[in-house]
Amino acid sequence: MPDRRKILCKSHDIRLKRINYLKKLIEYRNEGHDICYTDETYIHSSHVKDRGWYDETLKEIKKPISKGQRLIIIHGGEKGFVNNGLLIFKSVTKTGDYHKDMNNQNFMSWVQKQLLPNLPERSVLVIDNAAYHNVPIKKILRRLLRKKKC
Repeated sequence: MPDRRKILCKSHDIRLKRINYLKKLIEYRNEGHDICYTDETYIHSSHVKDRGWYDETLKEIKKPISKGQRLIIIHGGEKGFVNNGLLIFKSVTKTGDYHKDMNNQNFMSWVQKQLLPNLPERSVLVIDNAAYHNVPIKKILRRLLRKKKC
């Protein structure tokens, strides 16, 4: 029977970037920097497990029909969550993708107002490659200048 496991092969430039990233993280750790990883997720307000242990006397408890309000959650940390760094807000879209609610403006506001002020000095911030994390600086500057003129 053939082996059906797949091997993920990356191009050489991607592998080199990953190696350099890992070397840099090791260097930062050796220099005593705190590493802070960020990520976002969501949960529905009436989220329940489909299966689990239950007592036979709990026959009247029923799973909600609606998933309820979706909450977007963003946080950061490596050695535990960053104090006062939690952001939770209600999603306004009804689609399956919460990324329409989590945009560059929300993300940068959270970074500037909640995350950076609460990080220890000499921290290194690691951000994934989500589209709203990678808005060109010119667009951000234009948006900030427009707000200041008003």
